[in-house]
Amino acid sequence: MAQGQFRLTAVEVRQAKPAETGKARILADGGGLRLIIKPNGSTYWQFRFAQNGKESSIQLSSYPDVDLATARALANDQRRVVKAGASTVLEQKLEKLGKTAEVAITVRGWAFLFCGFHTPCKLPSHSACTNK
Repeated sequence: MAQGQFRLTAVEVRQAKPAETGKARILADGGGLRLIIKPNGSTYWQFRFAQNGKESSIQLSSYPDVDLATARALANDQRRVVKAGASTVLEQKLEKLGKTAEVAITVRGWAFLFCGFHTPCKLPSHSACTNK
């Protein structure tokens, strides 16, 4: 581990308050892990990294749900993924799209089973696709 990497303590995290300037307050832990405290009081962990010459960041979780030690472990996992060359931001977007597609498939399946809704095929050779 690099010198000066884990700088925050659990007490500092627990006692952290929003900045009085109305801007987000950022507490750096080192190694790309940061605690972001919004003016409205919401607090979350963020991991910053550079990949292919571009800086990026991902939100790991909110603070009361994930403590400092767990956030460090999550940041280490993300650090390994970045070193392996995988795009963590792209993976999160694909995961989100997958969940959306899963919901769409579920709604379509529900409509077909319970309402008898089915869109017929446009091609005449696919007569099995049409409603009867």
